[in-house]
Amino acid sequence: MATGAEGEAALFSQIDSERFGVRVARAHVVPGNLSRVLAFCSAEQIDLLIARCATSELVNAQEMETMGFLLMDTLVYYSFDLGKRTIPDDAPRAHVRKFVPGDEAEVERVAAEAFQGYFGHYHADPRLERGKCDKGYVSWAVRSCTSKQVATEVLVSERDNRIVGFATLRLNTPEEGEGVLFAVAPEAQGMGIYRSFVVDGMRWCKEQGVKRMVVSTQLTNVAVQKVWCRVGFEPAHSYYTFHKWFSNGNTMELVRSTRSSFSVGEVATFSRTFTQEDVQTFSTLSGDANPVHLNENFARETRFRGRIIHGLLVASLISSALGTTLPGPGCVYLSQQLSFRAPARVGDRLTAKVRVTDWDAIKGRIILATEVVNESGVQLIVGEARLVLSSFLK
Repeated sequence: MATGAEGEAALFSQIDSERFGVRVARAHVVPGNLSRVLAFCSAEQIDLLIARCATSELVNAQEMETMGFLLMDTLVYYSFDLGKRTIPDDAPRAHVRKFVPGDEAEVERVAAEAFQGYFGHYHADPRLERGKCDKGYVSWAVRSCTSKQVATEVLVSERDNRIVGFATLRLNTPEEGEGVLFAVAPEAQGMGIYRSFVVDGMRWCKEQGVKRMVVSTQLTNVAVQKVWCRVGFEPAHSYYTFHKWFSNGNTMELVRSTRSSFSVGEVATFSRTFTQEDVQTFSTLSGDANPVHLNENFARETRFRGRIIHGLLVASLISSALGTTLPGPGCVYLSQQLSFRAPARVGDRLTAKVRVTDWDAIKGRIILATEVVNESGVQLIVGEARLVLSSFLK
């Protein structure tokens, strides 16, 4: 269960946190909210953030990658229009019925067998224990049987009076139903039971009066996508799933830079596109309410001919490149010299570039040339940063 205030950028996941023994949050990243997501994680001392963003929002995905997010899977959704298309006939080879209390143990058994070795976003993360990842799907199946918040209906399939599969269904909205979690025991796979579940799920959604049914899976799960296409589903949309660790996953201590050597000429970059919401947030936090940043009518009468982004907000990208990549986590600023050459505007793709010009291995001090450019290559800020590795601080 995820908890958080209404409208919160991210939610604390109690279930994931208890399962893996670290503080886990979940978020859906959309243009303009990543800074709020990260602020939530900082305030709540989150160790692992599981974040999804639409694959159509490549700028979001690229920004997350520059901040150390790692891609774990791609989730694809298919949709069936119940108002315009005919549900196909099905001749099941096993009896399908609704779940009844007392079936929980059999559903748990089927889930444990069916999802053994399954490779979802949990399994793709090398920091998460494989056994606990497997149990996540088993727990999901059992909770579907006991909580209407997890699943509105559960179907089971029987052969020889033994449950060999299950399907969980949920009403997302008055117009949309979803086939959420399907599983068939290894002994019964290849017999058309999965197809029967999909078709019966479509019928159930039709009975609920919804307009469409959706299903989803990992992009690499080609077998089930073939079944969906054969019964009339069509691709709808997709999401990237990223994991971002803020701790080492065991002691919850902040990860320090493990690098002990740097080479002159090394380069790192960090890119971001600021929104007007970001500018407003920076103005509120810093107290800098200069109308050249906030009031378009005022700014239009200045030499800039429109609003510009705060110079120090743009310069913060340099700090991001330094703190996340080069030198990386654990570095500490000693000084930063800045010279502002040109303005940046909302919607510009900005890139901070840092380049090592000197490295003192005895004192752990490093000097880097710094700059920020826009998508046209125009140099907006130039300067020099001096830092020390925290491991050299007494």
